[in-house]
Amino acid sequence: MDESARLGSKFGAREIKDHIFFRDIDWAKVDRLETTPPFKPKIKSDQDVANFDKAFVNQSPIDSFVHSKITKVEKGSYFFKDFEYNRVAAEQN
Repeated sequence: MDESARLGSKFGAREIKDHIFFRDIDWAKVDRLETTPPFKPKIKSDQDVANFDKAFVNQSPIDSFVHSKITKVEKGSYFFKDFEYNRVAAEQN
């Protein structure tokens, strides 16, 4: 696919936000976290994939590079232990 033909490739996020598909979205409210999503999936845990089609869940990644040293995770070891991201807090700093 020609990447230069993708929506947003010429004018970035503005081009996507201006697309007719998103015409009813108030982007200022989205930025201020004042919107309610039209659908909020029910999930049981961070690893819950019930809302994904089984065809995708069962696929093996083909274009992902995984370094051999990190393919095996020891029990109790987490690569991003204690990592969190809070957009509002990050913008205030």
